Amino acid sequence: LAYTRRLLDQATKVPELKKMASRIREGMTALDTLDVQKVSRGDLGRALEPPLDVVGEVIDEIKLVSSKLQSDIETTEGLIKDANTALQRVGAGKPPLDDDVQRLMTEFTDHGLNPTPVCDVVKITQSEWQPVIESYLGRRLQTLLVPANQKQKAFSIYRALSGRRAIYGVKVAAESTGKLNISPPDGSVAELIEGTHDRAVEYLQSIFGNMKRAETDKEAASGRHTLTRDGMIVKGDDFERFPLRREHELRLGIDTGSRRPQILKELETLSTRLIELNKHKLLVDGILEGLMRVGRRTDSLPFLLRVFDEMSILSHEAEHLSERIHGDAAKEYLSLGKQQEKCSNEALVLQALCNEQRLNV
Repeated sequence: LAYTRRLLDQATKVPELKKMASRIREGMTALDTLDVQKVSRGDLGRALEPPLDVVGEVIDEIKLVSSKLQSDIETTEGLIKDANTALQRVGAGKPPLDDDVQRLMTEFTDHGLNPTPVCDVVKITQSEWQPVIESYLGRRLQTLLVPANQKQKAFSIYRALSGRRAIYGVKVAAESTGKLNISPPDGSVAELIEGTHDRAVEYLQSIFGNMKRAETDKEAASGRHTLTRDGMIVKGDDFERFPLRREHELRLGIDTGSRRPQILKELETLSTRLIELNKHKLLVDGILEGLMRVGRRTDSLPFLLRVFDEMSILSHEAEHLSERIHGDAAKEYLSLGKQQEKCSNEALVLQALCNEQRLNV
């Protein structure tokens, strides 16, 4: 019971169990006021029910805490892995990826796939058009290209990510097995896209199609599908405007080394958090393991009552044995007293005889 009380006391110090702290203390108080030596079997059973019910409640709650901590640990380990990959990308001069894109890319590579982020292998040949082109492409600039023969596996991996591991909004494209034969016309947006990966270049060019670059209002408004450097886009009779990416938001052709200190700081923060999570989970699991040994009321109460019965039997046997020992000791003491008295009398008789012999001599 003292062991159970110590475990409950430890449970009150677990932040995630704060909401049931008063309930736990009720169980501790019930154990504190229980004197096993002075209660009957029936009273003991009734007295143990409340604290053992508390033990069961804490077991249920702390299991959830342990599960949540394990999930947080796995998530943090994944973020550390992604940060290390991002650090490698920076070292290789590759542009940064959004967190969810990096996570999906890691999932793919962990399963043996070979994804290629489009932004790694393309460039815009005229820097003044880069902000509007990147803005128009948006997240598609981070599309992950996978070989055509890996499309099915990539789909299955992506779809299988659920719950806390689920990833949304990352575009994946299978490389075409045949030549797209895209020949961007002069003056088009697509002709400004070049790169070292033909499939990636063709993929982005296909998004723009025959969209023309326009400088003046007349050029833009009169064209069937046009784009201006300040973000005006015309398609048929419809037109709209979208904001341009600022310089620090651009991904293509940027100096990635400037992100290294930020990534290192993120790694340090994540590593510290992982140490804290593991330490906390060790404490939580220790309490859980101990409480599981105590068990729920339906299991532990019959056991404790059997122990009480055995203790009562042993106590009675010990009491009986003590009485026998005291009784036997008293009888032996009386026998020794009689022997002492007899010896004393004999000694007196011998003393008298000695005295008489001395007188005769």
